[in-house]
Amino acid sequence: MAKTEEAPVAASKMEIVDVSTTDAFKWRREIVTLESYFAGNESKSQTMRWLTRLRLLEPIPFQYLVPSEDMLPSETIRYFHIDRNWVDALIDGALSVTLTSTRERQWLLTEMDDGKTRYSSMMEDLDVAENLADEYRNYVASQSNSATSSKQAGSKLTGFLFRSSVVRDYPGLEVTGYNSANSAQPWESKNQVSIHRFARLSESIIMVIFNGCPTHIRFQEPAEGIRIGVDGDASQYELKLKNPDGTLLQNLDGTQPQSQMKINVSKRSYGDKSVLNILGMYNSLSNKMDSGDLSASFDKQESALLATQMLQYPYQQDFVPYSQMQDGSTPHPHKDAINWGGDD
Repeated sequence: MAKTEEAPVAASKMEIVDVSTTDAFKWRREIVTLESYFAGNESKSQTMRWLTRLRLLEPIPFQYLVPSEDMLPSETIRYFHIDRNWVDALIDGALSVTLTSTRERQWLLTEMDDGKTRYSSMMEDLDVAENLADEYRNYVASQSNSATSSKQAGSKLTGFLFRSSVVRDYPGLEVTGYNSANSAQPWESKNQVSIHRFARLSESIIMVIFNGCPTHIRFQEPAEGIRIGVDGDASQYELKLKNPDGTLLQNLDGTQPQSQMKINVSKRSYGDKSVLNILGMYNSLSNKMDSGDLSASFDKQESALLATQMLQYPYQQDFVPYSQMQDGSTPHPHKDAINWGGDD
């Protein structure tokens, strides 16, 4: 099931970094690339690079993956599981062009000093190379506190194809997967599943392959989508109150916002009635401070009060298991507001 909403502010809080003391090239030295892992053996690294692309279906023509347009209509998402046996057979087929005689096949299956055959050793190297396919994404994951970002080699591969105008309208669309079948807080970073491949196949189609099987998937506007504004529609605008650090007043644990957690925003009563009444908004915020509903650490004389309260964060759409939405076991911030249209 899916619901479009504003991203929880706590998850979008920004950290101010002093760039004058930041090592801008630190990641370039620490990042592990496929070439650096197989340093000293250029031909092997090139071979592993090509076979990894094959494993992640990059050279496979799209019409082989989706034979008919009816299998991926517009404005749909289709989930899939990649059969490791099928992919291994694909790799074997690619390698078969180099095995032109029985002697070469025997050489490939001969045991080495460590007791492994050359073939099994190569497949183990390929598992490692698979985790290095997207160097920058893997480096970012390794810097997080995510338990699943360590990326177990050779694990289950799953993913989805998404065809929508959203792909065209939001070029920087962000996707995150979480495996939280046994977690009370599914959206925690420790449950994050690493991504092996994020590819834009056309103007309106993206393919994402996860190194694992996520139970929850989140689509989110780019982080640069932060803006100033209010909530609601033309009939009634409102403003969700925030703490000085930008987090919402209430804890997003599944409870709905209460009346003291927001204010109604009035519009100009004359002339252009689409103009917001900024003075009235400021007075309402001041009253909230006087009543104790809003932190007294704000200074009424500074613009930070109004600016912080009007911050609007990127919108997101969450896909969660239908069964969990029914039994209420998933603490979704806006669970009661979700309109079910059936089992996705």
